[in-house]
Amino acid sequence: MLHGAAVNSGKAFFVPADGVCWESMDPEVDDADKFSVHYLSLWTDVDDQPLRTGQSKRSDAKLCSPPAKA
Repeated sequence: MLHGAAVNSGKAFFVPADGVCWESMDPEVDDADKFSVHYLSLWTDVDDQPLRTGQSKRSDAKLCSPPAKA
């Protein structure tokens, strides 16, 4: 299942049920065997369920947050 997708800075990002995947978008490459998909795990929660981007049962859980202003 795909939870989201985006394109930015010459890369395509995909958010499956577990982690984040991305690949460089090179319009010159026409051979699927030359694409390299990269994967980043977001680890698991205390119940061994994959952490997901933008989805959490905990109200205090954040994937990332901006620094607090002084």
